[in-house]
Amino acid sequence: MCSFNGEFCFEFETILGAEVADQSKNWNITRSSEWTLLQSIDHLGILASTKFGPIGFKAGIANSNSVLVSSPDVNSEKSYLGQIAFTPNDAFSVAGSILYGAEGPATIAGFPHTGTANGRRTGLFDLLANYTGDHFSAWADADYTWLEQTQAAAWALAVAGKVPITQALWTALRLEYLRNRSGFIPIGTTTLIPPFPPGHTNPFQNSEIYRVTGTLGYLIAENLTLKGEVRWDQVVEEGLPTRAFLTTTPHGSNDQVVGIAQVIYAF
Repeated sequence: MCSFNGEFCFEFETILGAEVADQSKNWNITRSSEWTLLQSIDHLGILASTKFGPIGFKAGIANSNSVLVSSPDVNSEKSYLGQIAFTPNDAFSVAGSILYGAEGPATIAGFPHTGTANGRRTGLFDLLANYTGDHFSAWADADYTWLEQTQAAAWALAVAGKVPITQALWTALRLEYLRNRSGFIPIGTTTLIPPFPPGHTNPFQNSEIYRVTGTLGYLIAENLTLKGEVRWDQVVEEGLPTRAFLTTTPHGSNDQVVGIAQVIYAF
């Protein structure tokens, strides 16, 4: 990995979104559904960056724009990345990023997406705003992604804020919404295979995700942080009698509340 101060990178974290793979740099323990379902983690390719005053530019070519695969390349096509960022001061920044390439799903019998991975082109536009202050910090991240020649698409918005309580104690809150259209993301239905339930020829329906995440962090010692988190999820699916979360009930649930703790030593 490398930084982006007017240089070339060959293996690099994605330029999309507010959250990153390095857990110690995220406010929350769990990452947003936007990061998990829409955004890539990293890329293998080449990325160049430069700055002219408060304006920054990035452009690159990568093997893949898949959220799951960065290397090896899954087809004979490449994906293209670009970003324009505006940073007028140390406290505020805004950036628009685009990721586009032929990375669509291959043909699967009974599923709505036909064609090959080379022939299906996908794109993702990301708009990110950051604010960092002494008493409050926040970011807002919006995504829109689509699969060409189909109605399949998804869009998401995540907003997060962080407030220091003492020098060692802080809290963070993240609110999320994600809309999945025409099965761009198979949420809660991935276990369905043909034959489908009677009257359901297409398992990939429209769906929505709502999520609220609260995190409390405490700096135990230098580079050593303890976090505790509570998260509420709701998935609303249209058209299928399935549930997104497995529970002790026979039919599962569209809602869940989870709690998690984490200790991070960053060095």
